[in-house]
Amino acid sequence: MGLCLFHLNTRSLNNADKANNVISYISSFHNHFDIYGFTESWFNSIEDANLISIEGYNSENCIREDRRGGGASLFIHPKYNYVKREDLELNCSDCDSVFVELPVECGNIIVGVIYKPQSVDFTSFITELERTIAVVNNENKRCYIMGDFNLDLLKHDTSLDVANFINLFYSFNFCPLIDRPTRIAFNEKKGTFSATIIDIIFTNDILKNIQSGVITTDLSDHFPVFSITSGNASNSANGPSPYLTKRCMKPENIHGLKNALSVTDWGSVFTDPNPESSYNNFNTKLNNLLNIHCPIKNKQYSKRSAQKKTMGYPWDN
Repeated sequence: MGLCLFHLNTRSLNNADKANNVISYISSFHNHFDIYGFTESWFNSIEDANLISIEGYNSENCIREDRRGGGASLFIHPKYNYVKREDLELNCSDCDSVFVELPVECGNIIVGVIYKPQSVDFTSFITELERTIAVVNNENKRCYIMGDFNLDLLKHDTSLDVANFINLFYSFNFCPLIDRPTRIAFNEKKGTFSATIIDIIFTNDILKNIQSGVITTDLSDHFPVFSITSGNASNSANGPSPYLTKRCMKPENIHGLKNALSVTDWGSVFTDPNPESSYNNFNTKLNNLLNIHCPIKNKQYSKRSAQKKTMGYPWDN
């Protein structure tokens, strides 16, 4: 059984009708998730938080008692004897966060949910986020951080804030699991739609076989996102797999690839008027050449070396 996570920006759960809609939607799933994360719950009190109850699940909430909006919640399956990690919560005005640590074989897993409104000072937010991730990194624990960050990953090459945000995660060996729009909005004045990736799940558990994606539903103006880790929450009772896969990129491989690229006929890529099929054609040609000249091979490490490898940086070979 793997670790299954679900996140939704609910845009208010502080009324019975909306809470019941969310519970009904969750109950319709054939299988239940281990942890449900909600942002923008709009809870102002414990009484508000008690409006929503997932049968058997324990909940941890970040409640805004003095103002409207915001909020973050985690609902944890009763099989986990978890510990709340208040030390990891972001000490940043108007940011809401909840973190828990799950006891599993071969090292615990930390799961957090964060809501960052658009109005939050970015410098304060990124400073607190770095502190939190650094603590996780120093403890050498696997971690999943989900939430609504109001930072559009599609703008990673045009927005300095977005670039700094995602590079912070990369620098600690976290990767985003969501690469499709999670919010689609219609601008009535312009008569146009906008698509953004602002609801995201990040993890440093990069050696796992993880399925993730976006669920299309009208439950909120945000789409839910999920991740499902196959197999046990830990790779095995003996720790990470001692095998890592990588492409063979020796000088002779690269030389052969360059020669093959130079003599390949790319005419069909440039003349195809359909951008999608043109890209698919290019991608197929490139991957075929990569697999011929720079094949993927398994490399065996000692378990100690494999553990160190997972804590490296994205630019490490």
